[in-house]
This record gives sequence, structure tokens and C-alpha cells, in this order.
Amino acid sequence: MSIASADLFGYLTTQADLNYYTQQLEIWSAKYSANAEKLHKMQSYEEKWEGKYDDVEHATKKITCKGQIVVDENCNIQSGWSAKKYADLMVYQFDRDELETLTELDMNYDTIKTTIEAQIEMLKAQKESEKTNLTEATQDTGLNGQ
Repeated sequence: MSIASADLFGYLTTQADLNYYTQQLEIWSAKYSANAEKLHKMQSYEEKWEGKYDDVEHATKKITCKGQIVVDENCNIQSGWSAKKYADLMVYQFDRDELETLTELDMNYDTIKTTIEAQIEMLKAQKESEKTNLTEATQDTGLNGQ
């Protein structure tokens, strides 16, 4: 009887751990998804920023910004202007530091999520093993109704 009790305790403990890690996976998956959305948006801004930067660096026509000439008709960058300044003004939403932070978070959240998924798989296998042990222990004691 004590073996069946110990097996039941182990099985229930594993089930509680499995419930906990499943809940954690939901939490971290949501964080990962929300961050991935922000990261994708910032990467889109980065592409636009780079495009505006290249427009000035490789200008083939006159470029103006807020009524000021950035690149003249001869494709010369005007004093006080740079490709970076133009790109910063045209795509003000882009923030390189935020992009780096979001990229780091993406990697961290993915690692956490993967670790939790591995833990869940291990707990599922452990639960099945404990279920088998519990079934055998209850058969030995006659507690399974046979």
C-alpha cells in the first residue's frame, strides 16, 4: 500500500509540475509573440530608414525635406545635411537601440520558450512512467477494482 501511495504522490507532483510549466509556456509564448510583432515592425522601419539613407548617398535627383534642399540638382548633398540626418527625419520611428533590445529579447524569449518546451516533454514522459508504476502498484494491492 505504501508503494502505491508513494507512486500516487509522485504522479500527482509530476502532474502539478506539468500544469505549472504549461502555464509558463503560455506566458512566455505570449511575450515572445508580442515582442516578435514589435521586432518585425522595427525591422520594417529599419528597411525604410536604410532606403532613405541610400536615396541621399546615391542621389540621382534633387531631394527636399520639409521645404529644404537636401540634395541639389547636381546631386550634391547640401551643407548641414547628411544621409543619416535625412533618414532620421524621414523615418523618425526607427530606433537602432530599440531594434537591438528587441532582437536580444527575441533570442532570450525563444531560449526560455524552448527550455520550457523541453521540460514539458520530459515531464510528460515522466508522468507516463509514473502512471505505469502506479497502475502496477495498484494491481499488486488490489486497489484498481479487479
